[in-house]
Amino acid sequence: MDTVNNPHTDCLTVDVKTCAQMLGLGLRSTYRLVEQSYREKQPLRVLRFGTTYRIVTKSILTLVYGNTGG
Repeated sequence: MDTVNNPHTDCLTVDVKTCAQMLGLGLRSTYRLVEQSYREKQPLRVLRFGTTYRIVTKSILTLVYGNTGG
């Protein structure tokens, strides 16, 4: 994933479909990961508003690239 040319890296949070695209996963696998992350508070930071999930973009980038100290 090219973070320089990726418009989603400018957003503080993204939806599950965008998270799936960023991670290169299918929607079903991403929903499982997001629901697990919401319950366990890791590896992604997930916000839930009713039935809607929003994933903190920085946590996705940390999962993909590791902690770069920034």
